[in-house]
Amino acid sequence: MSVLFRNGKGEKVEVESSSFAKGGEGEVYRINTPKYADCCAKVYHKSYCTSGREQKIQYMINKSPQVYDRYPYMLCWPTEMLYDNVGFRGFIMPLAFEGSIELYDLCSYSKTKNMGVEWSEKYDRKKQSITDRLKLCVNLSIAVHSVHALESYVFVDLKPKNILVSLDGKVSVIDCDSVQITEDHNVQFCANVATAEYSPPESEKLTPAANEINKSWDYFSLGVIIYEILFGIHPYAATFTGKYEKCISLDEKIAHGLYVYGNKKNYLRKLPEPHKTHDKTPKAIRDYFYRTFEIGNSIPNKRTSAQEWGMMLTKVINELPPVDIKNAPRLNSEPTNQHFVVEKLEVKNDQGGIRQTKYGHDLKKLLFGQLFGCGLHMLYDSEYISRKVIYPISFLIMVAVQLVWFMGGNFYADKLIFQSSLAIVYGVGYIDVILSYILREPD
Repeated sequence: MSVLFRNGKGEKVEVESSSFAKGGEGEVYRINTPKYADCCAKVYHKSYCTSGREQKIQYMINKSPQVYDRYPYMLCWPTEMLYDNVGFRGFIMPLAFEGSIELYDLCSYSKTKNMGVEWSEKYDRKKQSITDRLKLCVNLSIAVHSVHALESYVFVDLKPKNILVSLDGKVSVIDCDSVQITEDHNVQFCANVATAEYSPPESEKLTPAANEINKSWDYFSLGVIIYEILFGIHPYAATFTGKYEKCISLDEKIAHGLYVYGNKKNYLRKLPEPHKTHDKTPKAIRDYFYRTFEIGNSIPNKRTSAQEWGMMLTKVINELPPVDIKNAPRLNSEPTNQHFVVEKLEVKNDQGGIRQTKYGHDLKKLLFGQLFGCGLHMLYDSEYISRKVIYPISFLIMVAVQLVWFMGGNFYADKLIFQSSLAIVYGVGYIDVILSYILREPD
């Protein structure tokens, strides 16, 4: 049995009568209309079908982040309005990746009931490397950054319960309609809810339902989630002594800046065991946590952004030693590739227009090397092989490498290919200079 609605164009949309997900504001249903096979419908309870809610959803449809099929993340973002005979009732949005579970299950230190054998083996904290979890964090960072890049939205209630993950590491962000929307620092639509243990210290003074919330709020939430994914425990979860002995709840500890690896760690009564994995992780990761939770405690805009997390973690992944395949746990079925991309994390105009990527500094060396080579050529006026053959070849290779880099490259480009190209450019350049010197006409 189906329930009939209409989209913004007046076209019929048949929705199943039974929901597959429920929340405080409404329920989510599968759509039977073939056109929407990969979508679902969020139908609000009638008390939430206000004109303000309708305007907010329409704004989100008109200004939505781009998500393509090949991307390893999904934003369950409104794509079309939904109406019944009375008026506004909700919206249509993409379905999350099939087979996903709540990220909450991977944030726990121990196995949860929703994690089958394959999940346990792939994300086992003891047997497997942290690579799969790091890639998951990259995908989440990209998803958050894609929304922040529009400069209008802040999630405010970003938490593991609002994030779904598939076995191959793809991320779906749900409950996107709870975001705050601003234009030129003027709040157009408030975010009405926030979860205390994922809210920063300034939540003591700011109220999402009334105040403008900065992106740095989400940076704190994202930092907590990444910490939980990697270590299975909240970064403020511990007991303290002295004047902080009565701080029991996580929001109290956050308000007092009691990050377990922060400047107040001397007040720790005992560090819970899961935290100790922190000391074994790369320094760059530890530094970003310190920025987010300690420095960001008093200076929120110093917290690590979603973009920075994605770029740094991708670099860490590239530098990790390969997993020993012989000793790695086997899956019961053919494993799928761990998806993650990084195109959305480019810095468009930084450091003289050169993108700050994994090989950004190598690219600078290439450009300076090219200028150096041109300078050397100005010292000679040879009409031999150097000038007629080697120099043109060298120039064409340099131009080709740069075109490939700027038009199709990203900072996750293959390291071997890039460095080989760099070696060829320098090699030809050196040969050019040597031949120019040997074959020059005598004075």
